[in-house]
Amino acid sequence: MSHLVLTICLLANPGACREERVATQARAALPLECTAAMAEWATQHPAWRVMKWRCGLIEHDI
Repeated sequence: MSHLVLTICLLANPGACREERVATQARAALPLECTAAMAEWATQHPAWRVMKWRCGLIEHDI
């Protein structure tokens, strides 16, 4: 399992930006899966614009 780290900004207020972390089933080693997960998130959140993103493994505390 991996996570997306998105930098997103509101379309209605481009100065209102934040970082969003989203768990995904995409495998971090497969960029196309991460790209698809990011595109799905963007489609489900039309009020936000993805400014940049990255995909990585979810780290667990022991």
